[in-house]
Amino acid sequence: LAAACRLTSDYAIHGARSLTACWQFTDQVELRLAANLGPQVAQIPAMHVPAAVIYSSPEINVDDLQRGMLPAWSVVWWLQS
Repeated sequence: LAAACRLTSDYAIHGARSLTACWQFTDQVELRLAANLGPQVAQIPAMHVPAAVIYSSPEINVDDLQRGMLPAWSVVWWLQS
């Protein structure tokens, strides 16, 4: 059971109020997060969000994420293999 719970993680802070984080499990599946904790649109690294979205704020637009734009007060969680 302990081996199944091992994972690696990483995060990055983008500007004053946004961040991205990643948790990689032993089966190489990654849980990813992008969050904007501020009142303005945030610039983050462009990212590909697959169909395996767990949760996203209503204002999240996949095209904006691919351009590296994250709306104010928004979050998106997804799985990536």
